[in-house]
Amino acid sequence: MFSKQYFNLDVNSETIKSDLNKILLFKHYTFLLLWTNNTEIVLLGLLVEVNGNFHSLISQPISDFDGAIDIPIGNLDTNDFKIHFRVYNPSINVKIPKAKVFVINDTDRKVHKTKPAGNQKKALNPKTLWQSKL
Repeated sequence: MFSKQYFNLDVNSETIKSDLNKILLFKHYTFLLLWTNNTEIVLLGLLVEVNGNFHSLISQPISDFDGAIDIPIGNLDTNDFKIHFRVYNPSINVKIPKAKVFVINDTDRKVHKTKPAGNQKKALNPKTLWQSKL
């Protein structure tokens, strides 16, 4: 289900058309966390689930202040996958008023999934954990 690189294409293959179609089925996705910048946020965990199999996308928590964390999900040959994430506001007294998670299809540059839905944003109070899936 996961590929770290594109297929090697055998130009001598009699099934070159089939090989090309397999390559075109793969779409590259990226996880994107946006929030009010100048406020620290920690991405504690990020998993992709395909057909009941889980794959961790980060090996350790990622802390940042600049308002965006993007993590490549990779190449998938299905649109039927789930992203599980855990985000934490480590501040003692600063609320994060706006946070939102996106999964972007890099192949066609469209938003594949978003949390919260629509134009809503998630507010994170100090010392609050946001755990969800999309």
